[in-house]
Amino acid sequence: MPEGFQPARTVSSVLEEIAGQQLVLPAIQREFVWNEQKIAALFDSLMRGYPIGGFLYWRVSDATTKDHTFYGFIRDYDQRPPNSFCPRIWEISPSDSRYAVLDGQQRLTSLNIGLRGSHTVKLPNKWWDNPDAFPKRYHA
Repeated sequence: MPEGFQPARTVSSVLEEIAGQQLVLPAIQREFVWNEQKIAALFDSLMRGYPIGGFLYWRVSDATTKDHTFYGFIRDYDQRPPNSFCPRIWEISPSDSRYAVLDGQQRLTSLNIGLRGSHTVKLPNKWWDNPDAFPKRYHA
Protein backbone atom coordinates (compact mmCIF):
# COMPACT_ATOMS: atom_id res chain seq x y z
CA MET A 1 0.00 0.00 0.00
CA PRO A 2 1.45 3.44 -0.89
CA GLU A 3 2.76 5.54 1.98
CA GLY A 4 0.11 7.77 3.55
CA PHE A 5 -2.78 5.50 2.56
CA GLN A 6 -4.69 3.53 5.15
CA PRO A 7 -6.35 0.18 4.57
CA ALA A 8 -10.14 0.06 4.29
CA ARG A 9 -11.99 0.03 7.59
CA THR A 10 -15.48 -0.91 8.63
CA VAL A 11 -18.17 1.68 9.22
CA SER A 12 -18.36 0.44 12.81
CA SER A 13 -14.66 1.08 13.44
CA VAL A 14 -14.88 4.59 11.98
CA LEU A 15 -17.90 5.37 14.19
CA GLU A 16 -15.89 4.16 17.21
CA GLU A 17 -13.11 6.59 16.24
CA ILE A 18 -15.66 9.41 16.01
CA ALA A 19 -17.07 8.53 19.44
CA GLY A 20 -13.56 8.38 20.91
CA GLN A 21 -12.55 11.71 19.32
CA GLN A 22 -9.86 10.02 17.24
CA LEU A 23 -11.58 11.59 14.23
CA VAL A 24 -12.32 15.29 14.68
CA LEU A 25 -13.30 18.22 12.49
CA PRO A 26 -11.07 21.25 11.99
CA ALA A 27 -12.69 24.67 12.39
CA ILE A 28 -12.33 25.25 8.63
CA GLN A 29 -15.11 22.75 7.92
CA ARG A 30 -18.53 24.08 6.99
CA GLU A 31 -21.57 23.06 9.01
CA PHE A 32 -23.51 19.89 8.30
CA VAL A 33 -25.82 20.56 5.34
CA TRP A 34 -27.04 17.22 4.02
CA ASN A 35 -30.80 16.75 3.90
CA GLU A 36 -32.76 13.57 4.55
CA GLN A 37 -32.66 12.54 0.88
CA LYS A 38 -28.84 12.77 0.70
CA ILE A 39 -28.51 10.73 3.89
CA ALA A 40 -30.90 8.08 2.53
CA ALA A 41 -28.96 7.97 -0.76
CA LEU A 42 -25.71 7.35 1.16
CA PHE A 43 -27.26 4.43 3.05
CA ASP A 44 -28.79 3.11 -0.17
CA SER A 45 -25.33 3.11 -1.78
CA LEU A 46 -23.86 1.24 1.19
CA MET A 47 -26.65 -1.35 1.17
CA ARG A 48 -26.12 -1.95 -2.55
CA GLY A 49 -22.37 -2.31 -2.08
CA TYR A 50 -21.56 0.81 -4.10
CA PRO A 51 -18.43 2.78 -3.26
CA ILE A 52 -19.02 5.94 -1.24
CA GLY A 53 -15.66 7.54 -1.96
CA GLY A 54 -12.54 8.01 0.08
CA PHE A 55 -11.80 10.33 2.96
CA LEU A 56 -9.00 12.82 3.36
CA TYR A 57 -7.45 12.99 6.83
CA TRP A 58 -4.89 15.29 8.43
CA ARG A 59 -2.82 13.67 11.16
CA VAL A 60 -3.10 15.99 14.15
CA SER A 61 -0.31 16.13 16.71
CA ASP A 62 -0.84 17.11 20.34
CA ALA A 63 0.91 20.43 19.60
CA THR A 64 -1.50 21.09 16.72
CA THR A 65 -4.53 20.55 18.95
CA LYS A 66 -3.31 23.39 21.17
CA ASP A 67 -2.93 25.79 18.23
CA HIS A 68 -6.19 25.06 16.37
CA THR A 69 -9.87 24.67 17.12
CA PHE A 70 -11.49 21.29 16.55
CA TYR A 71 -15.07 20.07 16.66
CA GLY A 72 -16.76 16.77 17.30
CA PHE A 73 -19.31 15.21 14.98
CA ILE A 74 -23.04 15.82 15.29
CA ARG A 75 -24.83 12.78 16.65
CA ASP A 76 -28.34 14.18 17.11
CA TYR A 77 -29.35 16.45 14.24
CA ASP A 78 -32.24 18.88 14.51
CA GLN A 79 -33.29 20.80 11.40
CA ARG A 80 -34.15 23.89 13.42
CA PRO A 81 -31.26 26.39 13.51
CA PRO A 82 -28.59 26.56 14.83
CA ASN A 83 -28.32 22.80 15.31
CA SER A 84 -26.36 22.01 12.14
CA PHE A 85 -23.15 23.14 13.87
CA CYS A 86 -20.81 20.64 15.43
CA PRO A 87 -19.96 20.82 19.13
CA ARG A 88 -16.58 22.39 19.89
CA ILE A 89 -14.10 20.14 21.66
CA TRP A 90 -12.64 22.25 24.45
CA GLU A 91 -10.19 19.73 25.78
CA ILE A 92 -8.64 17.03 23.65
CA SER A 93 -6.83 14.24 25.43
CA PRO A 94 -3.29 13.47 24.19
CA SER A 95 -3.13 10.97 21.35
CA ASP A 96 -0.70 9.96 18.64
CA SER A 97 -3.43 8.57 16.40
CA ARG A 98 -5.85 11.49 15.96
CA TYR A 99 -6.94 12.71 12.54
CA ALA A 100 -8.90 15.73 11.41
CA VAL A 101 -11.30 15.07 8.55
CA LEU A 102 -10.62 17.36 5.59
CA ASP A 103 -12.91 15.61 3.12
CA GLY A 104 -15.83 13.36 4.02
CA GLN A 105 -17.44 15.23 6.90
CA GLN A 106 -20.95 15.16 5.37
CA ARG A 107 -20.78 11.39 4.78
CA LEU A 108 -19.25 10.60 8.17
CA THR A 109 -21.73 12.83 10.00
CA SER A 110 -24.61 11.18 8.12
CA LEU A 111 -23.37 7.75 9.18
CA ASN A 112 -23.00 8.92 12.78
CA ILE A 113 -26.53 10.36 12.80
CA GLY A 114 -28.09 7.41 11.01
CA LEU A 115 -26.45 4.63 13.01
CA ARG A 116 -25.87 6.16 16.44
CA GLY A 117 -28.05 9.21 16.79
CA SER A 118 -31.26 10.86 15.72
CA HIS A 119 -32.54 13.10 12.96
CA THR A 120 -35.27 15.68 13.44
CA VAL A 121 -36.90 17.11 10.31
CA LYS A 122 -40.03 19.24 9.97
CA LEU A 123 -43.13 17.42 8.81
CA PRO A 124 -44.93 18.90 5.78
CA ASN A 125 -47.98 21.09 6.41
CA LYS A 126 -46.96 21.88 9.99
CA TRP A 127 -45.93 25.28 11.35
CA TRP A 128 -42.30 25.81 12.31
CA ASP A 129 -43.33 26.93 15.80
CA ASN A 130 -45.35 23.74 16.40
CA PRO A 131 -43.27 21.32 18.53
CA ASP A 132 -45.20 18.39 16.99
CA ALA A 133 -43.86 19.37 13.58
CA PHE A 134 -40.42 17.94 14.43
CA PRO A 135 -40.61 14.27 15.39
CA LYS A 136 -37.24 12.77 16.35
CA ARG A 137 -36.25 9.75 14.27
CA TYR A 138 -33.83 7.14 15.57
CA HIS A 139 -32.05 4.30 13.85
CA ALA A 140 -33.89 1.01 14.04
